[in-house]
Amino acid sequence: MGLPRRTAADNSTALSLAVFEKAAALASADQDWSGALTDLETGLQRHSKNPEAPKTCVRAIRTALGARRTADVERLVKEFMDKWREHEDTWRVEYLLAQSFSLDGRDHDAILILERIDRAIARGVVRERDGIVAELLLAEAYSKIGDHGKAIEVLDRITARHSRQHQDLLRQLPLCIGLVAQRKGDHEKALHEFGIAAHVAPTPRMRIHALLGLVRSHLAVDSPIEAFGAHAIAMRLGVPDDLLVDATDLKARAFVAMGLDSRAISAWIDALESAGK
Repeated sequence: MGLPRRTAADNSTALSLAVFEKAAALASADQDWSGALTDLETGLQRHSKNPEAPKTCVRAIRTALGARRTADVERLVKEFMDKWREHEDTWRVEYLLAQSFSLDGRDHDAILILERIDRAIARGVVRERDGIVAELLLAEAYSKIGDHGKAIEVLDRITARHSRQHQDLLRQLPLCIGLVAQRKGDHEKALHEFGIAAHVAPTPRMRIHALLGLVRSHLAVDSPIEAFGAHAIAMRLGVPDDLLVDATDLKARAFVAMGLDSRAISAWIDALESAGK
C-alpha cells in the first residue's frame, strides 16, 4: 500500500524524497504498482529540485512500464526530457520508452529510438551495459517485424563490439540468435546456437528454452531421435508448468515423425490434461 496522500496543509512537515522512494519500494514489493507510481510521482512533484529527482523519475518510468501503463511511461519520459535531458540516465530513459513502444506493438517506433542509441553506442557515449540491453531489444524488434536477417546482424556484432565484462547478458546471446535463426528458417544455425545456449545460458529457464528450441529445429530437419534426446534433458532439468504443454506437444510431434501415432495421441492427451489443471 502506498503512502497516504498529503495536502498542502502538510507542507510544514513535508516528507523527504527518500521517504516517498521507500514507500514506493514497499508498495512494489506488495505488487501495488499504482500505489508505488503515485508515491514516486508525489515525491517528484514536491521535490523536483532535489538532485536525486531525475533518478526518482527513472524509477517511476520503470514502475509504469512494469505495470504496462504505457501512456504513463510516455508522459513521464516527456517530463524527464523537459527537465533533465542532459542527465546521465537520458539514454536509459530512451531505452525504456522503446520498451514501452514495443509493448504497444509500435515496433517501428521502437526501432527508430534503438537505432539512435545504437549509433551512440558506436560513439562510446552510452554505458556498455545499457548498450548491450538496448541492442538485445533492437534485435527483438527487428525480428518482430520479420526482418530476421537484420536481427541476427545486430546480435552477431554485440560480441565483437563489447568486452566480456557483462557475462550475464552476453551468455543470453546464443539463445537470442537461435530463436531468430529458427524464425528465419535457418535451422542449421539455430541448432548450433541452441546447443551452445543449453550449456551457457545464465538461468535454468533459459537453458530449458534452448533445449526446447533444439527439439523444434531437430524436428524441422527430420531428426526425431535427436529431438527426443533434447526433450529428455529439458524434462530432467524440470520444465516449468507454463512450458509443460508446449514441451509435451513437441514430444508428441516427435512420436509422429517416427510413425508412432498412438504414442503421439497419448502425449497430446497428457498435454490437454496439463492445460486443464
